Amino acid sequence: MPLVKWLRKELKYLIQENLDEEIVKKYGIIEPIEVKNLITKFENDADYLYNRIWLLIILHKWLRKFAP
Repeated sequence: MPLVKWLRKELKYLIQENLDEEIVKKYGIIEPIEVKNLITKFENDADYLYNRIWLLIILHKWLRKFAP
């Protein structure tokens, strides 16, 4: 599954929608600056970080749906 490629192109919107600074701050599980740094590194060709990005997307997508 070419998740790295998808997160850079077709699924990039998932990063924008679910890892926006305000959303990350709202739930307070992860430090927003760390998420921002992770995304920046990923965007600068640190392909190995795709799995961390994906897990954070899933976490925040779940929180947005089920957390108060």
